[in-house]
Parts: sequence; structure tokens; C-alpha cells
Amino acid sequence: MTRPVETSLIIVGVLSVFVAGGIFITHFAKAQTAITVNGATYNSVREALEFTLPKNKATVKGEQIAKIQVIPKTQRGEYFIEVANMKARENGVEVFVRAWDKNGNQIGFGRDGSVEIERFVIINPPILVPDENGDIERVYGENKDIMFRYREDLQEALLQSLVHTMQVKKQKYGPWNIIQGKVGNTTLTAYPAAGESTPVDGNTTRGGGSESWDSIHDSTGTGVSSMDTANILKLSSTATTNQWSFLFRFTYGFNTSSIGSDGVDSATMSMYGQNDNNSDSFSQSVEVDHRDAPANTAMLATTDYDLAVWDSVAQATSIASGSWGVESYNNFTLNATGMGNVNKSGYSWFGARYSGDLTDTSPTWTSSGQTRLGMYFADETGTTKDPKLVVEHSSEPPVLSNLQSSSITSNSAVIEWTTNVSSDSEVTYDTTSPVTDGDPSSYDATASTNHSVALTGLSAGTTYYYFASSTGASAVSGTSTESSFATLSFDIFNPHATNVGAGWADIKWTTSTGSNSKVWYSLTSPVSATNFTEVASSTANTTAHSLFVSGLLHNAVYYFIVTSTNGTGGTSTSTEKQFNTTSVALCTE
Repeated sequence: MTRPVETSLIIVGVLSVFVAGGIFITHFAKAQTAITVNGATYNSVREALEFTLPKNKATVKGEQIAKIQVIPKTQRGEYFIEVANMKARENGVEVFVRAWDKNGNQIGFGRDGSVEIERFVIINPPILVPDENGDIERVYGENKDIMFRYREDLQEALLQSLVHTMQVKKQKYGPWNIIQGKVGNTTLTAYPAAGESTPVDGNTTRGGGSESWDSIHDSTGTGVSSMDTANILKLSSTATTNQWSFLFRFTYGFNTSSIGSDGVDSATMSMYGQNDNNSDSFSQSVEVDHRDAPANTAMLATTDYDLAVWDSVAQATSIASGSWGVESYNNFTLNATGMGNVNKSGYSWFGARYSGDLTDTSPTWTSSGQTRLGMYFADETGTTKDPKLVVEHSSEPPVLSNLQSSSITSNSAVIEWTTNVSSDSEVTYDTTSPVTDGDPSSYDATASTNHSVALTGLSAGTTYYYFASSTGASAVSGTSTESSFATLSFDIFNPHATNVGAGWADIKWTTSTGSNSKVWYSLTSPVSATNFTEVASSTANTTAHSLFVSGLLHNAVYYFIVTSTNGTGGTSTSTEKQFNTTSVALCTE
């Protein structure tokens, strides 16, 4: 049972303004360091975490970060970041972000670049940032002889996390397609847990002796570590020909359950390189692959070393040992296999190991050589050097169907369609084909599965081309194929049948300009050029039209359209109507 966690942060001088998209922007806020968790007061979030159950730590961090609310437009690296609002959530925080490139061009998010404000979900967010004068010490290295200092800075940690996530995102575009106020829901950043928490990261090893490649590659592990904040990926040989002493394999777990039913568009796993006497005797590259969940998701065991639990290559491009970044992130874009192994309702597990280990190919032996690269594991408090997985996800585009034009007049029309999911409505149209995104459009933000958009101010007697589009909750748009309609040269009003009898009817209508009269009728619908009978009058310049239709079947349904042509050759045609003849002679008017 999850222990209730109550937190409070003292905030003074707050002014909030509501803006488009339902986001509050707080213009000024100052936070005190004292926080209260379950009735106890602490001097820092880090101190509070020491007295918080492991399963609640990520939630506590998210609650405290969310209290910042707003970060004004700030440059970090190649990007300008503005945080418009934050919301605490289970295991982390939701951050609503606008961003610009280094030249000041606003970045559009989402599949089509139309999202102005992207919603970043950060699971188990970091709160410590590197600072040579910081008061928090961490000892790293195989011999525990490397020390780094950090400071607790929730805002700076968030900015550093966001900027790196921006660097690896694929769905970022220029400002040309941005819809002001449009909010996205497509970027997840997940960090592993630490300190006997789920999902853990760490390494499993085999070594300490002298054995053949097959033995060190295929046997069970002899060592494990899921508590160190940093370690090395190592392959080493002995002085005996073709004998090996150590082989390390890394495991990383990420909570990706918030993706839900969305599809995965891209995924990037990143590991922060550590300066720990890196060497490369065997010309290896670092590979990322998918792996099964360990038996204990909070603590690795030597049995997790076994190759049988590892799967296929998950990254699109490996990184050569000689190119391994030190004190920077090394980014692995996942391929289709890797993206397919992102668990959208639970934990995703990936591994890092050397290329020879992955392919079961013994590297060329070198006497007492080693390939070793240092990298950071998740810190129990969380630092901006922790490994991370960035997943861009979105729901499938709405499927548009039953597209049609109706209620056409000389200067207006209604475009209707349906979608399989609730979404907004937009019609883009022009008098030339093909229609492009830059052409005039009419938009309705109301979410629905039944769509109706009125086009007004059209030109009479003109053919218009159009397509419809709908965007769902995850800012993904579906678009119809192009279609067309023609506006009337003049308006036709109230076509109807009257004086209907057993074999006859009067068809009446009015027009906005003087014109002649014509009725096409048929026993089948729709009335077309191959199935109609025509009754016509050449009398022009009349606005009140009446034609007598006779010789009809008794007790039958007839379909008809009316059409009129004015003196300048302009023609207007009604939509299809119908009437029923009677079985006996009647007079209805």
C-alpha cells in the first residue's frame, strides 16, 4: 500500500495569468528551502528523500519541482526554454514548454510542427546538478578515487534535463505551422531508480579468473552491482593466450507506463560518459539491446548476467569506444526493434554491452589488454548525469470518413464528415487544385466525432477544392483526400412537390434571379444523367417556378432535382428531394 505523501513549499509573491490552452503563467515566485513531508520539516528535498519510502521518492521530487510553476525564457546551450506551467504527477512531473532555437526561431512540436506548447512528462526527475563548489559529494571510479560535487537545484536540473531532451527529440520543426495555444502530449523522459528501488539499473559481471571466450561469454555471472552511481563497461584479457578475465554487461530499467495506447514515434537512450581512464585495446563499440526484466526489478542478481535473457540489437547506430563521450551524454537512437520493445504499460528494459559480446565474436586477444569505458548509473537522489530514455509518442491520427458537401448556395457551403475518435475540425479550401496548407481554412476547436464546418463568403458559380482535417488529443492530425463542389450561380429556394396525386405532382421553387425552369425526376436515387425524365419550360426571367409532372406510377416514391439557367448562362441546381404519389386522386393544394 502506497504511503500518502503530503508536501508543502512556502511560496511568496505569486501573480498568475490564464493564457490560451488553459495554462497558468506565474510571473514571480520565490521559494523557501524548508519543505514539509508527512508533517515533518526538512531543509532540502534531498534530506526529505532520506526519510521517504523508495517507491514514493519520485513522486515527492515531482511535487516539489511543480511548485516552481514557471521559468521565464532562458537560454541553455542551443535552445531557449520557457516553462509556462508544471503539474505534479505520480512518479514525476508534467512540464509545459515553449522553445526556440539559438537564432530565436520558435520550435513547433508534434508530428506536424503545429504544437506551440509541448507537454514533457519526466519520470523520476533529477534534482542535483554538477557544481565544483557544491556541498554534495559523490565518489566514482573503479577504485573510488574520482570525486564530483553537486548542489541541489531543482530549477537548473529541470532546465538541463529539458535541453538534452530537446537535443535528441526528432519531432521539432520551424515556426511556420504552429497553432498558437495548441498543447501537445507527446514527449516522455524516464530516468531509472536507485537504492533498491524499481526499476533499477546496474551491471552484472563475470570475471576474476582466466577462462576462454566461450566460458566468459556463456556462463553465469559472478558479480553484480546496482547500488553504485557509476561504473565501467569492461572487457579484459589475461597474460595467458586467448584467456579472459572480465566481461561486464549493463542493465537499465525505465518506467514507460504513462505512454498507454499511443504509438511510439521515436526513442533515444542516453548514457553519460565518465572519465575513468578510458581505454580500448580491443576496438569495440558500445551496443544497446533489449533485454527481459530481471527477476527482482529493484536489485540485480548474478543470474541476470546470463545471455539467455538478452534479446536483439535495439539501437540504430553503435558508438565506437574511441568516440565515447566523456562528461557528456552518449545518445543511442533506437531502431524499430528497440521502439517495439518499449513497454507502454510498464517497465522497459535495455542493456549496454560491447559489440563482440553482442555478436558472440571473440575480439583479437591482446596480452593483459582491456577495453573500458566509464558511465554513470542512476543516483539515489537523481543527477543530470543519470541515464535516461526519451520517447516521443502519439495516438494514431483520426480516421476521416463520409466526407461530403451540403447546403450549397451561391456564397456558402457546409462540409461534413465523421471521425473514429473525438477531434477538432478544419477545412482548407481554394479555387485551384491541389489545395495546400497555406490556403484559406475554417476551423472549429470543438472536439467531436461528427464534424460540420460552414464555408462562407464564397464566389457564385465557382468550383472549390477542399480537404478536411481533424486533430485528436495527442496533437496528431488526420487528413482527407481532396474533393470539390461548385457554388450556385444564384440561389434556389425551397424546391418542393405540391398537389401530389395518384400520377402527378406540381414541382415548385423560387430563385434569386430571373431564370428558366427544369425538373429531372426518377424512381431511383440518386438522380443522374442516365436515369432521369425531364420536364422543362424555356420561359426565362421568372423567379417563381412551377412545373407539372404527370404520367407517374401510383403509390410510388419519386426523387427529383430542379435546375434553372439565367439569361447570362449561369446555372444553379438544387440538392435531391423526394415525394410520394398517392393510390387515389387527391388534391393537396
